[in-house]
Amino acid sequence: MTVDHDTDRVERVARVIRNLRYTDALPADLARAAIAAADQWEPIETAPKDGTEVCLWGPKFRRPKVGSFRVDEGFSGNTKPLWLDDSYDDFSTGYAANPLQPTHWRPVPAPSQEKADD
Repeated sequence: MTVDHDTDRVERVARVIRNLRYTDALPADLARAAIAAADQWEPIETAPKDGTEVCLWGPKFRRPKVGSFRVDEGFSGNTKPLWLDDSYDDFSTGYAANPLQPTHWRPVPAPSQEKADD
C-alpha cells in the first residue's frame, strides 16, 4: 500500500489559503503564506513509518540528517524498527548501535533540475 505523505501538507496549504481568501491579501501574500505553511518541520509522530527516507531533526543533532524508520539489517540483532541514519556506513557495529532520536521531520527535497556544466 502506498501512502501519500503530501496529503497533510496539501491540506495545510489549502487551509492557509482558505483563511486568507477573505482578507485583503495580495496574491503574492497568499503565495508566501502557502510556501511557509508547506515548508515546516512536522512532529516526528506524523512521519512515515514505512521505510521512506525523510529529513530528520532533533535537539542533539548538529545538522539535519536523512534517515528512515525501519529495522536494522546490520549486525546488531535488533528486530524492532528504529529511526536510523541512512548515511551511516559503519556496518561492523550495526545501525541500531546509534539510533536517532528525532523530534521533527520533513520530506527530502527534490533534486535540482539544473543541468551540470560540461
